[in-house]
Amino acid sequence: MKFRQKLVKINGGQTEVVSRDPDPNVQAPGEDFFRSNQRDIPAENQNLAENAEDTTADKLHRVLVYASRQGFTVGSLLCASFNEEDERIKRRVGVFLQHPDEVEIVLRKLLDRARELGSNRGLALLQRNKLERTIQMATRDIVQEILEKEFEELTRCKELMKPAKAINPEDCRSFTWDRFMTVYTKRAPFLIKLFRELVFKNQNRKDDPENNENEEEIENERANMDPEEYTEYIGLKNKRRFKNRDLMISAAVSILLFGRSQKINAFQTFMGMYLEIMKVPKRPIAVLNKIGLSVSYPTIVNAIKANGTAVIDEIRSRIRGGEAFAIMYDNLVQKGHVGEQSLTNRTVLHKHTVVAATILRLPEIIKNDIDLQVDDITLDGIGLPRGLCFLKDVDWVNVDPMIVIGYRDMVELWPQFVAGYITQSLQGVAEENMAQNELKLKPMEVPEIYQMDHLRSEIYVLSTQDQEEGTIEGNIAVIERINKELGVQEEELMERVVPYGGDQLTTNRQRSAQQLRVRDIIHRRLINISQWNGELHITMCLQQLIMGINMGEKGGREPASLARMILVLGREKLGGEKPEFHACHRFLMLVLDTLLLVAVMTKLNAKTMSALKSALEKVDWNKEIKGIISDIFAMRKVSLLRKRAEEYGRSEYARQATEIKLLPKGLRTPEQERFLKQRAKKIEEFGDKKRDIVHENIMLLLQHLIIYKWQYTSMKNGDTGALEHCKDFLCVLFHGGGNHNYAQELLEQAIDRKCVWTSWYRQMWRENILQNLTGRPGGYVGVDEICEIAVRHIKQDYNPRGTWQSKRFHLEDISRNIMSFRDLKFNIHSSAGAQTYGSRHSRVDVSKDRELLIRILLEEDLFTWKEGRTTVDSCGGTVPHRIKPTVDCYYQGMMILPKKVGQALEARASGELVEDEVDEVEVAEGESSDEQRDKEEEGMHIGEELDDLLGLQLDDLYVDLDSDWEDD
Repeated sequence: MKFRQKLVKINGGQTEVVSRDPDPNVQAPGEDFFRSNQRDIPAENQNLAENAEDTTADKLHRVLVYASRQGFTVGSLLCASFNEEDERIKRRVGVFLQHPDEVEIVLRKLLDRARELGSNRGLALLQRNKLERTIQMATRDIVQEILEKEFEELTRCKELMKPAKAINPEDCRSFTWDRFMTVYTKRAPFLIKLFRELVFKNQNRKDDPENNENEEEIENERANMDPEEYTEYIGLKNKRRFKNRDLMISAAVSILLFGRSQKINAFQTFMGMYLEIMKVPKRPIAVLNKIGLSVSYPTIVNAIKANGTAVIDEIRSRIRGGEAFAIMYDNLVQKGHVGEQSLTNRTVLHKHTVVAATILRLPEIIKNDIDLQVDDITLDGIGLPRGLCFLKDVDWVNVDPMIVIGYRDMVELWPQFVAGYITQSLQGVAEENMAQNELKLKPMEVPEIYQMDHLRSEIYVLSTQDQEEGTIEGNIAVIERINKELGVQEEELMERVVPYGGDQLTTNRQRSAQQLRVRDIIHRRLINISQWNGELHITMCLQQLIMGINMGEKGGREPASLARMILVLGREKLGGEKPEFHACHRFLMLVLDTLLLVAVMTKLNAKTMSALKSALEKVDWNKEIKGIISDIFAMRKVSLLRKRAEEYGRSEYARQATEIKLLPKGLRTPEQERFLKQRAKKIEEFGDKKRDIVHENIMLLLQHLIIYKWQYTSMKNGDTGALEHCKDFLCVLFHGGGNHNYAQELLEQAIDRKCVWTSWYRQMWRENILQNLTGRPGGYVGVDEICEIAVRHIKQDYNPRGTWQSKRFHLEDISRNIMSFRDLKFNIHSSAGAQTYGSRHSRVDVSKDRELLIRILLEEDLFTWKEGRTTVDSCGGTVPHRIKPTVDCYYQGMMILPKKVGQALEARASGELVEDEVDEVEVAEGESSDEQRDKEEEGMHIGEELDDLLGLQLDDLYVDLDSDWEDD
């Protein structure tokens, strides 16, 4: 509607009206009415000057009078004010319009006043309706003018414009849906108010079927939480439970802005990247682009490429700026299947290498540290100074092997961790009963040695290389490509150190590459590489070792075997060749928790869980736990029992063999002749009379599971001090269990940590060997798991049958965007309040499984020594089946390790590389030759020498451990 434009100027309290070339052919709506009724307005109200006692109605009346005199409607008056050159008037009108409640009151009063005038002066119905329409049309024009100006303001907002080539990692890290509503509310308050009135009008949360909630459930949650914790919890729960109407409004406004101009595409760009992250096909993305919710697929590709380039630029600038960094890489292998085979189109294995980098957190440098080999220490340059990390001129001849083995720390920490884990199991089922104990005991806790700060790690995934890292040459090529991508020259790494993490094969090949280039020119010797073993692969290897040596016969007939428990619980998949890691982990934790409870119940003579809970209210459970550790968890107890049984078997065989040998050969029976020939078998049979193999196996299973939980929980909780001490146990177990690759690698790492690294570098290792992707407790992963995460993302999106352009896009651009994708996906989900609907490895209720295992294990009475319990009934046969003894990895490892340590130290002194060798000592099972027996005796002699060096006698294992504990 076209109005006459007027300017209103207020100068010194005087009101002046200036015309702007009015159009004589255009008449303002309602003008005839106002002019015809001027005589009806009381004279006292025709004065436009304001009085202090004026009411809102009086002020509105004056506005109406003034408008009628000058031929104005309310709409033209306010529009003229918007066009006013006097800033003071603009501010007054603007302030008025920024208060929606006052505006609403003004318009309502204006309409009521108009009706009142018409009614009091006896106007005809037609004239009153005309007046109402005039006011309504004027109001509509006011609103339209305001909304158009606000919308125009949004179209010029730089915050809402995000060109695809300007996307960077910081945008993904800081993304939130709320920022759109913040911008819209700030720059277009009336537009957002209009949408909110439309969306939230007459909204009652209780009327929404999605918002119904059990009041009893709410009260229970409130009672079980602290007030602050409940407030935070219920806020997050409501955000996920209720509709996010602000987000709906943001989406609607964003679609309208995107329809006005494609440059206003920040909302659609991030939405498009999210669709690509979630593997939405191209055709649905095209549909959403037409709707206005997403940019087109080519724009998404350009945004991903730009962000990948920004990732590399950012890590390069940080490295050039002197920030220390570490590299980790791992192999990526997958089959390239084909739909139709031909001579030139076959299914092949595609082998690549995934690479990632992380910015290191550095501890404080102590200038007076005796380990540091340089006077003026500076971190300027690429990587870390070599003198800050490694000791010079190590005297390998005088290195104490006991320091490398770490036996003293193992003896000290072992009972503390066992006591803590037993207490945790008891608290899981009877924490309330323990709190009601008459003695008011303090529960024993798992020691915390060095807890990392809960900080989010800064990780960058680099391009995936079309190069296999399984060989020495492949590793060298991978390292050279990494340096090239980061813009680092080999000459710049002289006298510097860069940690490289990975699995055992990766670190082993790196050591071999260094040995291969030991006589090359100095900057090509790869001496800047410091090997860090990834904790995930170590944990997986330990899991496989425990499952293998404790499995028993696959039929599940042997008590105290994992095969028996798998059969009872019906988890047949765990008995396969390659069980799933997380399922296997939860199974082992269930078995450990159950065995610890059964051990306590046996000690307290409790036959049911209720009896156990009642007993925990009366007894000194700390004393009982110490007794359990003395009876079951002494590391060398099983080896001592087996040694004594073997000595009994040898003495009994020698006695009977002597009696037979005294007889002339002609008088000996065939049975006596076979007796003399079957020496090893008879010794074993006589020794079995003094053995309880079931009891031995359950003690060893508990020992292995305690070490496994120690490793896993330390890794997940970020206690790198406990993780470091656990490695001493793992080195022994891997040597004793026959895992030669990881045994040798852990030994080399132990020598590095304890003999080569400075105290500062060792502390830096503790603060960086684990990475935290979320910054929350319990979110720690090994450096090698970062590569596994990247491998999973690339495999989900990689198409081996694609063109070379798509292959390059996925291996280069998608790979670089992996961490940005994770950040963006998490921020989109959390800021939208989307429901989780479970997780990748969601837990199931195992209470029934635990109850069943407890009942069966109590019936089998595993923790009670029963002499001669060495066989079980044969399935369908008459000859009893001898139970397979579990390998005593700790004892076997202790027999082997001193020799291995000596060999490794000699190799370090000579500068040679130690090759993996098969251990000489094997487990004595079945028939053994005299040569094997001699080797076993030699190994026992080495183990006894080790005990003598530590001042530990085997008989001390039976001594009560109460003296080793301090009263709480």
